[in-house]
Amino acid sequence: MNTEKLFQELSSFYPISQDFKHAVSSKLIPLSLPRNHLLVEQPKVSDHIYYINEGSAMCFSYRDDKKKIEWLWRANNIVISPKSFFEQKPSEEFIQLLEHSELLAISHANVLELFNAHPDAYFIYRKIMNKYYALSRERIRDMQDLNGAERYTKLIKSFRNVELLMSQEHIASYLGLTPQSLSRIKRSSH
Repeated sequence: MNTEKLFQELSSFYPISQDFKHAVSSKLIPLSLPRNHLLVEQPKVSDHIYYINEGSAMCFSYRDDKKKIEWLWRANNIVISPKSFFEQKPSEEFIQLLEHSELLAISHANVLELFNAHPDAYFIYRKIMNKYYALSRERIRDMQDLNGAERYTKLIKSFRNVELLMSQEHIASYLGLTPQSLSRIKRSSH
């Protein structure tokens, strides 16, 4: 089980002790899952947090019978449905793997045990949630301040191979564009 990158990520939030590393390692479940596997399904309660060692995932929901892509994760990221996981409420979203992925998972019960046994866990939790809040704010600002071509360019630079992993319709949804607008942007950039 490769935990090195996970602990580098956690250490970037807060210096972690060997005792904490050992406690977390003992609770992690290594997973090797295929493309399109659903990590979270609406309306089930999300019972795990995932760390992507290799692979990628997307978060989506359905509105007006259309699939709306809300979030993307690459390797070396923590994947979570925060409200469903921490409040143990039915998920309002789906999280699906975009390719075969190697993950580390930890259950809700085990996270609660870590909170009780290791005060550092709360600090790391707050830092992770702050990171996701900041990324959400950045995404909102991008949607308000950047035009479609600028959002597309930013996505292509930050998520290498996204066009090999997602359909043009899903990329357009993530960018807040119609598929036709995305096609025009791509034609004019070549």
